[in-house]
Amino acid sequence: MVEPDFVKIDRDLVKDIEVDSYRQHMMRALIEYWKQQNVHIIAEGIETESEWSFFKYIRCSLFSRILFS
Repeated sequence: MVEPDFVKIDRDLVKDIEVDSYRQHMMRALIEYWKQQNVHIIAEGIETESEWSFFKYIRCSLFSRILFS
């Protein structure tokens, strides 16, 4: 069985997550599971403050390509 140390959340799942309740629910569940498994989560392609705020709120602590307009 694969037991990763890190999981990257693709930009396609990050983009506009603040307006998509389905993806919000999915991310909360996945991040809760990964945290229980001691996996580090990286949210890729954060481009807006609202995307960053969402992932920060659900305790995702690693980000790549943070860009606020």
